[in-house]
Amino acid sequence: MLIIVGIVLLFIMDLVIKRWANNTLEDDNDIEALNGNVRFNLLYNKGAAMGFLGNKKKALNAVTVAAVLMVIALIPDIIKKGTIIDKIGITIAAAGALNNSYERIAKGQVTDYISFPKFPIGKIKKIVFNISDFLIMIGAVMLLIGGLFKHK
Repeated sequence: MLIIVGIVLLFIMDLVIKRWANNTLEDDNDIEALNGNVRFNLLYNKGAAMGFLGNKKKALNAVTVAAVLMVIALIPDIIKKGTIIDKIGITIAAAGALNNSYERIAKGQVTDYISFPKFPIGKIKKIVFNISDFLIMIGAVMLLIGGLFKHK
């Protein structure tokens, strides 16, 4: 039950932050933080990561629904047998996946708003993220770590 509550709370949190980004960052009203290392700038992504499949809406929506269903299918097993790392990982990964999927399907695009213009690796400098992107990445890493500990 705690996993479901966590998913719902994180889902709502990112919707609130995306609403803030839409209201505050519109009209190129970027905000810089941490000496320019972090920039809040509004971007709408019609595709998946870095615009992937942006011009193939039906295919992207099918992949999105399949990925979300796979994540949701893992939840009952993780509730029963998972470690705390697994449970936290599935909670945050599912919340991120559901939020980006909801926006992609309901609005036809995902709101991105965080970039790292001074990041030392070139390609990261050009990508604009949202909290759900980080939740998905961190959750996936936690699930991988949890899986490693189970199979020792």
